[in-house]
Amino acid sequence: MSGGGGGAVGMRLNIMTALYLPILGYAMSTFDLNPDALVLNSENLEAYAIAKNRTIALGDRFEASIYYELKPTDDQLSALQAVEGELKKEEDHNAKMMFKPHVQIDEKNSVPGIYFDTLASKFFLDTDKLRAQMGSEMTKTFKFKANITATTVGGKGFEKDVEETFTVFKPYVEVQSNAVPSLIAECENSLRFNAIGYDPTALVLSDRSSGQVVNGNTITWSPKGDTTVITVSARTADGQVREIDKKGFRIKPTPSPIAGLRRENDRKFLAPTDVVSYQEFLELVIKPDESFVKDFPKDAKYRIDEVAVEVARRGLAPEYTVLSAADLKTYIDKSGKGKANNEDIYIFSIYDAMGKNMIAQSVNIRIDKIVRINYQGKSIPVDVNTFKSNFVHNVR
Repeated sequence: MSGGGGGAVGMRLNIMTALYLPILGYAMSTFDLNPDALVLNSENLEAYAIAKNRTIALGDRFEASIYYELKPTDDQLSALQAVEGELKKEEDHNAKMMFKPHVQIDEKNSVPGIYFDTLASKFFLDTDKLRAQMGSEMTKTFKFKANITATTVGGKGFEKDVEETFTVFKPYVEVQSNAVPSLIAECENSLRFNAIGYDPTALVLSDRSSGQVVNGNTITWSPKGDTTVITVSARTADGQVREIDKKGFRIKPTPSPIAGLRRENDRKFLAPTDVVSYQEFLELVIKPDESFVKDFPKDAKYRIDEVAVEVARRGLAPEYTVLSAADLKTYIDKSGKGKANNEDIYIFSIYDAMGKNMIAQSVNIRIDKIVRINYQGKSIPVDVNTFKSNFVHNVR
């Protein structure tokens, strides 16, 4: 900001055009004072161009106003004090007509694209036009100069040069997540965006995969597909939403669960060569991947909805049955012994499943339907081909 301050008798007002200037005009028409004491000219009136924001994001509109500083003499100061109370009775629009400066921008020494709006009495610049000049620089300082001329109260000429500098920065978005750099499909993912130079409450986030739009700098949702893009925008003072940046993310499939068959109260899963008894109780176990349940505990719950049991008999056709979701509810362990290991356990014997005695040669216990219950309580089918879901054992 150019210009200097007042002396010992100066009175720094830093006021908009026509705030205190009309006081002198009113004094000239109302009081019996020496008119020469009320003359405003380049010697006792300073002008400054002051930016609304001297640091501004690329793409935002730059705005600056002309401010004036009155440096009255002792006689002028007396006139101001005498009529200040009376001026309050005057209409503001009459006062504003007392001083109309002409502003000429010095194009050779000014940032391209800046202009002065005579109606608003302000300088404006669409900083989006500065992208080429910014190049690869993240911040860059620009300036502008202008010449102000006017016929002031008292009929004297007024002329001043003003200048201002401002810095334009490229918005930079930082991301914080529970799964950077990847998201997990149909799970509770949370992303927080910090846009340098912007109030978090002014941000607007939109997700391409789901179409979800949220106000603020945090989005919590369940993305789908292989990839998505989050568009980070900011709400401007006039209510418009302006895009700042876009961030792309890979979406990984949910880690497959772990399933196994073991003898009741035995922690070790059966090996394919292990032989089982037709009457003994077996535990069909389903549990989440350890890293998955650690990172997404609200999404790592599974429920088996259908199990097929097939018994092979020597010289006879195999016997086949299906345990439905309703059947499996009666077999699920309610003691909580699998809770410490995030296990859901279904306890039954081959006899329970088949409902009768028979001489069996082998048994095939196969999980046909299983769902994962996510943080929203939604049941999401799991592909049984992505994990070991079929258990075949000889029967003694």
